[in-house]
Amino acid sequence: MSMQTLSELPISVVGLVFFEVHVPAGEPPEPGQERFVREIPTALGGAVNTAAVAHALGHPTRLYFPSGHGLAAAAIRFGMEQLGLPCTTWPSDSTSALSLVYSTGRDRAFISAADYESLRACPELPDHGWIHVAGLAEAELLRETLEGARRRGAKVSVAGSWSPRHLDALPNQRDRAWDLLVLNHDEAQRAAGKPEEAFERLQGAAEDIIVTAGRDGAVAQIEGRRVRIEVEPAKIVDATGAGDAFVAGYLVARAKGRAPGESLRVAARVASQQLEVRGGVPRNPQALEALGAEL
Repeated sequence: MSMQTLSELPISVVGLVFFEVHVPAGEPPEPGQERFVREIPTALGGAVNTAAVAHALGHPTRLYFPSGHGLAAAAIRFGMEQLGLPCTTWPSDSTSALSLVYSTGRDRAFISAADYESLRACPELPDHGWIHVAGLAEAELLRETLEGARRRGAKVSVAGSWSPRHLDALPNQRDRAWDLLVLNHDEAQRAAGKPEEAFERLQGAAEDIIVTAGRDGAVAQIEGRRVRIEVEPAKIVDATGAGDAFVAGYLVARAKGRAPGESLRVAARVASQQLEVRGGVPRNPQALEALGAEL
């Protein structure tokens, strides 16, 4: 299938969508006491990050995720309506995918509950365009569904999403089950020992591999060629979802027929835009709309 054909077709993102509650900084109150704060921020996270950015760039995008029940699941559905993001859902036995988020400077820690097994009931995915999977754990559970879509003509990309067990298994993969694997510096180091060795040691996992490195840009091996890009310094308000935004920018550019190097530069610009807002879901999509109009 040609890139020109792919440019007319949507991007599908599949995975879990989390309702996030951001725990305020500071020591918790003593038992029996209550501490009031100005606000307790909430947000959506997980697979919605990449889908929302691709949607804001103006590219046809659909999000596939299991939908639970209860207040958190209702909040997720409301959030999707506000985003105007087309979705396909199926039932989950869990109340929802839920995370307590603890911010530690420029990094975050999570306590999460999620029904990963519900991904096994994912309906048939499109047989065209790009299908992006939010993490390695999700890709394992969706293996047969992804294989079927890929046989019928779809292209599959997978993000690392820091899952040590799955990262450790990557060097043993031999079937190149995916068209694209995207890892950040730490994930590539965990999987390959050294990030720069990822392209050699992980070549059995995917046709193409991208390793992002924050301020140091990104290095990729695409269609057998090594491509490196540098990035312009960005104002960092919140690093949440920057990697997801990078993936969205890259996939949109590739789906529109852009060359690998140009697509990586578009991805870096999209990630920089997302660094300037809080959360992984675009708060002010106008900047992304303008960038998408340039493609």
